[in-house]
Amino acid sequence: MEVASSRFKGEFIFSADYYFHQPVSAKRTAFFQLHDGGKNVAPPTWFGLSKLGCFIEAHQKNNYDKFCSVKPMQKFKLRVHWKTGEDGFIKYEINDRVVFKKIKPMAESPYVKFGMYAIELEEKQVLDITNLTMLRVVR
Repeated sequence: MEVASSRFKGEFIFSADYYFHQPVSAKRTAFFQLHDGGKNVAPPTWFGLSKLGCFIEAHQKNNYDKFCSVKPMQKFKLRVHWKTGEDGFIKYEINDRVVFKKIKPMAESPYVKFGMYAIELEEKQVLDITNLTMLRVVR
């Protein structure tokens, strides 16, 4: 199940605690997506876990081997900081460690999806998301 937001323009920080109740059984499980509104196309960026339990990002198809330390059935905190527009960027942190960042122009008003989107799911997965916040950065 996924929850989609309305569209956002500007700079934001999303934060939540995640807990998978069992090992990941899907080829890929995305739990945060930033969409630009294109129909039938992949989102410009998403973040999740591979079947090996390693963190992955949409355009980095390789597992982050050095970030496989968070094992299934262990709580972790995801923090995502992004800014829309020509000076856009996105940064993903797990337990206060930066695991991926990129600077690139972003859609002016994307929307957020969070929850669980599983590809080739082999068995039921249960995911708890707690302590969820989304803040607008005002400078």
